[in-house]
Amino acid sequence: MRRADEQEFHESVSARLDRWRRSAFLMCQNWHTADDIVSVAIGRLYEHWPGRGRRTTSTPMRSDSSLGRG
Repeated sequence: MRRADEQEFHESVSARLDRWRRSAFLMCQNWHTADDIVSVAIGRLYEHWPGRGRRTTSTPMRSDSSLGRG
């Protein structure tokens, strides 16, 4: 991944991390599990992030919905 793409990914995740953690906590009522859920979601988002060599229509905004998928 190019440095610019990696920086964009990092900024996007950083801007949304607190909201994702709170949403995950509301689903499971456990902060440790919430962190695990968010970690998996971030990994999946990274795999499909534009600029990683795969062309995809996935956008960072759609990542909010990935928390609820299993």
